[in-house]
Amino acid sequence: MKGLFSLEGRVALVTGGSRGLGYGMACGLADAGALVVLNGRVPATLEARRAEIEKRGGKAAVASFDVCDRAAADAAIDEIERRHGRLDILINNAAWGVPHDLFETTDEEWRSVLDVALDSCFRLSRRAGTLLGQGE
Repeated sequence: MKGLFSLEGRVALVTGGSRGLGYGMACGLADAGALVVLNGRVPATLEARRAEIEKRGGKAAVASFDVCDRAAADAAIDEIERRHGRLDILINNAAWGVPHDLFETTDEEWRSVLDVALDSCFRLSRRAGTLLGQGE
């Protein structure tokens, strides 16, 4: 993959990066040379995924926080800046769904789906935008 394009020296944050599509995108970014910051809510899972990426020859770090927790998300961006000096790529991949059908879904459950799928993406993008492209 590094032959097609290079992300060497770039730092990428992937929310929901410990499994599924998020982990797949994180692996692709790492394969292209980026340092990938994996986000999720379960530190042990993130550490296992970080180790897998590093075993493949990639570079990875962990940022365990709930994307809906504004203070935690802001602190994570601050830590990425402190630790890595930049943020070049943000993949808002974290998602959540209710485990039952429309008629059983409460307003509170729906609100939490929107908080993860929309509101957190807006807030995290706005906060991360203060760093994106500044390492040029």
